[in-house]
Amino acid sequence: YRVPCKNPTCIILCENRYFLTLNIAQKRDVELWHVGGNNILPIENLPKIEYPIYYLCDWDLMGLQIYERIYHQIEMIKDKASSLQLINPNGKSERIKDTEDYHRSKWDKTTELSSLTANLYSSKQLTIIQNLIKSDEWIEEEGNDIGEIINGIKSGII
Repeated sequence: YRVPCKNPTCIILCENRYFLTLNIAQKRDVELWHVGGNNILPIENLPKIEYPIYYLCDWDLMGLQIYERIYHQIEMIKDKASSLQLINPNGKSERIKDTEDYHRSKWDKTTELSSLTANLYSSKQLTIIQNLIKSDEWIEEEGNDIGEIINGIKSGII
């Protein structure tokens, strides 16, 4: 799914559809695309990406594994404005145990960094991931403030 806008300045790929139902991004010239779960086939078929591209997701094991798969797909696209940039969350972390009724992703504490690929993350992102693993927490995508995230992208902070 895609929410286009007239004069896009960037694209934010969303793991979940929630932000696509809001008009915040569209009003700020940001296109939102839904590529959650294993819905990465549309990325594989893109001949080019004309705008800087970002990824917003649940900061749990499954969300970050999806990010890694999409990152590699985008790197294979020769004609792109940028590599995929993972957006740091600004939402509040939650204990996995407290959200078990609707959240199934759990960290693999038997491997280093839950088997995520360390070189795909900034040092700040690695610290966030390590803290989430250690405390057995996650950050839900929908808990982020997308307006603040877009402002950060536009001002070059993200």
